Amino acid sequence: MGDKLIVIAMSWILSWSAFAIDQLSTTYKHIISQKDESVIALPDKNILEQDDTKFNKDSESIMEKSTFSGDDKYCSDDKFWDSVEVKVSRQKNSIGVLFPEVIDTKKSGIRYAYIQAIPLTYNYQTYRNSHHMHGVKQVKLELNKKSHKINLDLIKGHDFGNNYPIKEWDINLVVNTYSDICYEGVKLQVNSLNYNNIKNLEVFYVKDIINPVYELNFDVRTMDEDEYLKQFMIKQSLKQLNKKLPEPHEAALALLNFTVYPDLDEYAPSSFNSSKRIENGKVVIGLYGDVIQDDLRTVNNILETLNSVAPNVDISYSSNEKEVNLPIHFAPCTEFFSDVVNQCKNKAAGTFYPPYYSDYGWIWVDAKYKSDFRQHVLVHEIGHALGLKHNLCFNSSMSYAKWGEEPSYFSATDLMQLRLLYDDRIKERYSSSHVVTYLDLDPVKFKEFKSQPSDACGVHQSGFDRLIQYQQGEIEIEDLLEEYMEGEND
Repeated sequence: MGDKLIVIAMSWILSWSAFAIDQLSTTYKHIISQKDESVIALPDKNILEQDDTKFNKDSESIMEKSTFSGDDKYCSDDKFWDSVEVKVSRQKNSIGVLFPEVIDTKKSGIRYAYIQAIPLTYNYQTYRNSHHMHGVKQVKLELNKKSHKINLDLIKGHDFGNNYPIKEWDINLVVNTYSDICYEGVKLQVNSLNYNNIKNLEVFYVKDIINPVYELNFDVRTMDEDEYLKQFMIKQSLKQLNKKLPEPHEAALALLNFTVYPDLDEYAPSSFNSSKRIENGKVVIGLYGDVIQDDLRTVNNILETLNSVAPNVDISYSSNEKEVNLPIHFAPCTEFFSDVVNQCKNKAAGTFYPPYYSDYGWIWVDAKYKSDFRQHVLVHEIGHALGLKHNLCFNSSMSYAKWGEEPSYFSATDLMQLRLLYDDRIKERYSSSHVVTYLDLDPVKFKEFKSQPSDACGVHQSGFDRLIQYQQGEIEIEDLLEEYMEGEND
């Protein structure tokens, strides 16, 4: 009898153990499944681009869903929303919002309430005036409060040349439930007559980050004369360094005859003379919006690098908005910003807009990124402004290779193309056959690389190594020039 009980007990334990193991496995799979559903894909290797727009194809935002069904106490009550007061303070420097009562979020299902400022200026969403993107504003309200005071800072842009300032804004109240819009309506209009908290858009500037010799109209009286002369001579030496760089390569010309489009892991023909090379004139960069100091450092690196690979390009930085003709705007791609500005949500991390309405076009970079990826996007978009196209090279800042790197500097592949594109023997936008002739390239090698552009990615010209080390911060600019100076003395 005792033996039978033991057998029965063991059988019971084993049967329930199998069930328990199965349940543990099911629970584990559920946890893993929940984790995967809640993770927003990082943009490491999934950045794509079309028409010079940087895309993050896997970063679909995860919307929190709820099966809650509220009693619709507020959403169907037009009188309630009509009685919400939104007005300018007596001092004309803030916006006041007063609800008839504190909203019961548990019963109503209301989750968010916002005050939004939408510019009314004509064409603020077009390519004509990129500065208007900073004029949109959204402020989240605390639903556990009846009364709100909002210090709504509005930016009107510029008022000169082809820049038209924002003169008036709609102030909207938007209320959302977990799954839909509960209420949306214009509650107020503000302008410079009834609202004082309106500012001009300013160029971002921090002293001692941009080398003074790359600042347009720098006041030399603000620094030691000898130091300025030293930096000026370094700039001239960088231009002379161009002669020490590797000669133009057939692989670079081949890459400039192609581009790559999203989801098509292959090269598409794009003629060399379609490259948007900067032909002449003064290019003046200015950073606007949610800028950090690293952005300015990256621009400084690019300015110094271009003096070597493209010494004939007259490019500088200015804190004077009237001088800027290649503006670079930093603004976070929120749901609101995407809806009213550029439809960037789940699509774009950066965009270069060609010069349809401005001298050299303009750039937008998603300011929500604060890491090296942000600087990668900045370099990538400036690369477009300089005329570079997409490729599938592993280490290029212009790459669409899914498992490629995301360098925050111009790699050897990029420098090789810039070196050729801005060679002073190319006076006009010649065809590839003209470039082969004028740069004394090997036509057979060029055709081989053009027939197999992936082979062009494997070309490494070691003469760019020191320039890359400088961009990465591994050596000082004096070290960069040391090898050149020694060669001159030999």
